[in-house]
Amino acid sequence: MKPARPFQPAGLRQRAAALRHNVTRRVKPKPAPTMPTPGAVAAAVELDALSVPELVTLHDTASVLAEVCVAMTCRPCSIETAPDGTEVPNASGRLAHWQLGLCTALMDRCVDRLGDVAEAARRDGAAELLATAAEALRTRL
Repeated sequence: MKPARPFQPAGLRQRAAALRHNVTRRVKPKPAPTMPTPGAVAAAVELDALSVPELVTLHDTASVLAEVCVAMTCRPCSIETAPDGTEVPNASGRLAHWQLGLCTALMDRCVDRLGDVAEAARRDGAAELLATAAEALRTRL
């Protein structure tokens, strides 16, 4: 003999089913945000309004940061051993590699912009600006 079920109105069952559905719908994990590429971030930096000394300073700062990132990628705290025995970057290593990519992309953009400034100065006959830009390029290539 089956035990008797307690009386449950149909509306109560429907509300319980709706609550279960809402809970399972809310628990679904959201997709992780996508990380922008270093090149996309570097492309977002506005360089057109910068003067030659500002471009040189930005390039040199990015160069120093790139050197620090290279050093960080070699540290044991940035590397983990994969199951097959190879060394792979962990989360901090991946961040250092990403930052290195950003710095090198920014350095390339600064050099390209310095080249554009030098070319425009040569066309316009601005000898002093041409000399400044040419010197900046010579020491950064």
